[in-house]
Amino acid sequence: MVLVDNISDLEYYNQNGWPCYADIVTSPHDILLQALIQTGTTGFAAAITMTIKVLKPDGTFLEDATAYFDIVSFDNAIGTTNYQYANIRCNRYSPAMVANVCFILEITNPVYPTGTYHKYTQKYQLINSLIYPALIDITQEGSGFNVASLCSDENTNGSCNPLIKILAQFDCLDAYTGDYYGNSTAWLGTAGVTEFFPFVRFSWLQGYVNKLPTAVKRTVSVNCRTQRTERTNKYLLSSFVSFPLWKMEEIEGMMLANHLFVGDKEYQSEGGTPFEQAGKPINCHYAYKLGMELQDCFQWQTFGCTPPCTPAISFYPIAF
Repeated sequence: MVLVDNISDLEYYNQNGWPCYADIVTSPHDILLQALIQTGTTGFAAAITMTIKVLKPDGTFLEDATAYFDIVSFDNAIGTTNYQYANIRCNRYSPAMVANVCFILEITNPVYPTGTYHKYTQKYQLINSLIYPALIDITQEGSGFNVASLCSDENTNGSCNPLIKILAQFDCLDAYTGDYYGNSTAWLGTAGVTEFFPFVRFSWLQGYVNKLPTAVKRTVSVNCRTQRTERTNKYLLSSFVSFPLWKMEEIEGMMLANHLFVGDKEYQSEGGTPFEQAGKPINCHYAYKLGMELQDCFQWQTFGCTPPCTPAISFYPIAF
């Protein structure tokens, strides 16, 4: 999810003929944001007084949902610059979220000594038991879902599109955006949050990972003995749906992290252009489809220096 400065920057107010995109939410903890409140000042994280409101996609107020979020604020010095952050995580769905399914969030916080931090999210959409009762079971505690799949009549040929999670993790600081991915060991205050939760950037996408043919390399000596073999398993990460510009740019930014996960597995990537224009433009605007090559870590085996294979210590015949 991305944050915008003005309500006029929302995709809702910049529709160009393509359907408005919504970030998929399968559990409350999927709503995870980080606010960079200010730079150059420290010592005011404990005084944060953030307000989180649920709005309709057009910005119409629905409710104050601050009580449905965990918020941890912290000061951090990176290099010679001081930063004040707040990590924001939904702990349970608010009534307006459940009633409206699609919504945006408005986040405000006073900034010392004057001014206000004021941002909006793009649209969220709950994919939950209210919409797909046979497929996904969500819980208010944010423990997850039972089946990570989503079938829709809008899918090509009526097929069932799996729901996959891509997650980007920097070791500390994302120098491109200023997002801080570190942890905290010093815990102060008792505001109802019992542990620090670090920020990570992730998205649920309707897509899939397909195995690609693997190139196998063999090194053979002049006397016709195999000295070494090596391979790198490759995969293609593809989307079933098209993305607007803001979502494409967010995912491109995720590809810059040094740790990239799809599901529970970490992949590597040599980079490239992860998106392509989807079809013809509508009103001079394109949508974009994801198609990025991923790979496992490089694997090899050297035979020239391999110790001799010793017989097994013992064996036991098994009778059936």
